[in-house]
Amino acid sequence: PVGDELQKIVNSVVIPDWKPKEIKMKVDEENDKIAVDNSGDTEENITSLREELKSTFNRDDFKAKGYTFEAASFEKDVDSNHHVGFIMHASNSRGENYSLGMTDFISTKKIAGRITPAISTATAMITGSVMLEVFKYAQAGDNDYHSKIGAYRNAYVDLRVPTVVMFELMACPKNESD
Repeated sequence: PVGDELQKIVNSVVIPDWKPKEIKMKVDEENDKIAVDNSGDTEENITSLREELKSTFNRDDFKAKGYTFEAASFEKDVDSNHHVGFIMHASNSRGENYSLGMTDFISTKKIAGRITPAISTATAMITGSVMLEVFKYAQAGDNDYHSKIGAYRNAYVDLRVPTVVMFELMACPKNESD
């Protein structure tokens, strides 16, 4: 069944060896401060990344490459779509990793019916807020809009009582050495 198929997929995944990123650090012995070398953060690199990000949001490119987006809806009452089965296997894998209890299909189905609306609502709120800021950055153009901290917003969302508060970011405190 689904468990066997999932096991085959998991067994076929090849995970590359982890290699730590090399970061050059200069240590100021006198003040016990570590200075990280950010020499790769050049204006040219940042501009290049910004252009790549802007091109990612071009709808015509998506259509030309044949990408399509299809809304997928979670349906816990249809067993043939394997949605609940996937959630059960994922939660049992997590349970095994962290010595938590295992769950059966019916229990997972009951829990998923209650928790899915809460997760999807919170995820949609967070994703929407983040994407608004990404679009601001991607559409900044050459007017240096992205460098102004006042152009971006932080959000506080409380879904228990319908509250959404967006506020300007505060600048980081500056040291004398900055």
